[in-house]
Amino acid sequence: MVSIHGVRCNLCHHRCKIKVLISYCIEDSEVMAIDADKLSDLCEKDPVVGYKLMVKIAQVYFERYKTAKRDLHEMVRTPTVITALPG
Repeated sequence: MVSIHGVRCNLCHHRCKIKVLISYCIEDSEVMAIDADKLSDLCEKDPVVGYKLMVKIAQVYFERYKTAKRDLHEMVRTPTVITALPG
């Protein structure tokens, strides 16, 4: 599974520094660091690369959205009712 952390706002078009500060791995993982300034420069110099990167990132985010929406729907559709707390 591909997971993206620390992606800048508006992908390759602005120099803002919004980043995720903490990530947790729930299984053995490989981590890759990318120089954000160099990647941004590459996207600006080669719009085709920038577009392809933006499409891939958008796909990852949309899959996360669909999963979250499905999970939320399941929680609302079949709520668990607790009538008394243990103890």
